[in-house]
This record gives sequence, structure tokens and C-alpha cells, in this order.
Amino acid sequence: MNNVHEKIQMIRDLVNNTWRQQTLLKDNIKWNKVCVSMDVIGDTQIAISDFFSLGDFSAETGDYLYLCGLLQALILQQDAINHMIESLFDRSINWKKRLSYNL
Repeated sequence: MNNVHEKIQMIRDLVNNTWRQQTLLKDNIKWNKVCVSMDVIGDTQIAISDFFSLGDFSAETGDYLYLCGLLQALILQQDAINHMIESLFDRSINWKKRLSYNL
């Protein structure tokens, strides 16, 4: 299994723990934000993995569109991670600093 999918599953298990889930469900916006963020992270990881399974990159075959899709998936994934962290920990990620989170 992909490492990102394993990490997201671990987070899902923690979020769905009774005590944490009850806390999050008190704020519908946070709960929805966490759930959607986890889904987006998983879905974009599928897109990223699919890109790398395409094989050789070639400018002649118009693969730049695939590259743009990869970059967009990375941006979406980064935003989803930030939204998930905001919902769970009430803080944003400063992407300019090196992260030391061990999710």
C-alpha cells in the first residue's frame, strides 16, 4: 500500500475514534473540512501515482498536459493537508519552514 494512503488511513482511524469524533462533530464545518481533506489527499495521491505509471515523458506526444495535471494534483494535495491541519489543530502550516510533523 502507498505510504500516503497508509498515513491517511491512520488519520481516519484517529479521527473516527469516539472521543475525537465527538469533539469534531460539535463543529460541522471542521468535521466536513477534515473529511473532505482526507478524501482529496487520497484522490490526489491516486492521480500522482497514475502519472508516474505512465512511463516515459515525451514532449512530442503532448505529455505536458499530464505534467500540468500532476502539478495541479500536488497543489490540491498541499491545500488539503493544510485544511486538515487547520481543522484538527487550529493552526496553518508555514510551508516556508521545514516541517517536523510525523503523521
